[in-house]
Amino acid sequence: MMQTYECVVSTGHNAWVHIGTGATARFGVTVAIPAPLVATGQAMPDVCVLHGRPADRHKRVIFRSKTPAWTYVLILGGVILFAIVAAVLQKRIKSPAWPFCPACAAVRRRRLLIGVGLVVLGVVAVVVVAGVMPQGASYGPLLVLAFVLLLLVGLVFIARASWASVASGFASRNGMAVEVPHPDPAFVQAAAPALQWAAQQQAAQQQASTQWAAQQQATRQRGGQQFPR
Repeated sequence: MMQTYECVVSTGHNAWVHIGTGATARFGVTVAIPAPLVATGQAMPDVCVLHGRPADRHKRVIFRSKTPAWTYVLILGGVILFAIVAAVLQKRIKSPAWPFCPACAAVRRRRLLIGVGLVVLGVVAVVVVAGVMPQGASYGPLLVLAFVLLLLVGLVFIARASWASVASGFASRNGMAVEVPHPDPAFVQAAAPALQWAAQQQAAQQQASTQWAAQQQATRQRGGQQFPR
């Protein structure tokens, strides 16, 4: 019998993921795993996000929230100001053991090799060209710009070689969950019990809050009837 679990998605709406024989997950959703589950590793799937394969290693990962778009305007006032505001607004969620498979390790290794290769190539090219380029060459500034771009691309690849980037997740704006965009269906299926448990806990808390508010309102109404003005 096919079961249906409710998953939390970053858009604020609900996406239904069907778990069972012949089950499929709807593509394009972003599964949000509650931060307490990530921080404790409780009921976390033992398959990777990217490929849905069994994990053969678990790494400590720090997920960070995305920098709000409006903060980039602060660069006009100075890079230091932008960096301070971005750091203050950034949320972090630590995972002591996030699952990765051999293919994930290969992706990280490939990104790292490309990044280091580009940086080394850029440095070597600067040294070589500086030694053979005639003084006052008109194409000098263009070569410098090309080398700078080469170095920047290499640094981007190195940054994307972090385990957090390979995990393809990031902390939500409120720091309450790790959002995983476009996860492999196998990961969604493995995560369904944990997501269901989290949804049940959230529903129980909301119900308790509603009952408490109703009791408080009833108490105030009874008080008003006993002591009329």
